[in-house]
Amino acid sequence: DEYSRVHLDYYARYAQRQGSRGHHDVTAAPREHSKTTGCCLVSMLHSAAYQTERYTLYITNRDRDAIGKVGDVRRQLESNRRLLEVYGPQVGPHWNVGDFTTLHYQRFRGASRNTQLRGSSDDAQRPTRILQDDVEHFLRVLSEEQRERTWDWETKDILHLGDRTTNYEVWGTILHEQAMLKRLLTT
Repeated sequence: DEYSRVHLDYYARYAQRQGSRGHHDVTAAPREHSKTTGCCLVSMLHSAAYQTERYTLYITNRDRDAIGKVGDVRRQLESNRRLLEVYGPQVGPHWNVGDFTTLHYQRFRGASRNTQLRGSSDDAQRPTRILQDDVEHFLRVLSEEQRERTWDWETKDILHLGDRTTNYEVWGTILHEQAMLKRLLTT
């Protein structure tokens, strides 16, 4: 079977959410379930093709991973023959690897936990969608103090980047019973 249950569940929820605003979705799945490619990157490509989000902020644990994943989306938009045939050129005015704007003025930006994100906007537009993909690191869940710092970062910084219409999606693997992802699933 090409698709895992995680993907099928996500695609069903994604289809159901089309047109809705202000939702907060949290998904936990074991490592090696292709959450990043099968869900996050595919949904960013869908968003670009159908122009569903004005500003997508993709956050992961490390800068190079965030920039790389947003760069993967950009490369698909500029060189995937099938996408180009169906949706036409997407190359926009700002076309960097980890932070680009499509021809239809949709911004995609990669960031990490170490990126200064407060006040993150695009021409006074707050992110309309925030995707968090494996933002926790296994070494940062070992102590209660580290877990609380991560929780504070999530609740005091990330959840205030958007507005009431921003869609939040959090993906990851539960690394500890009191880790941020587990807490988000139960609150």
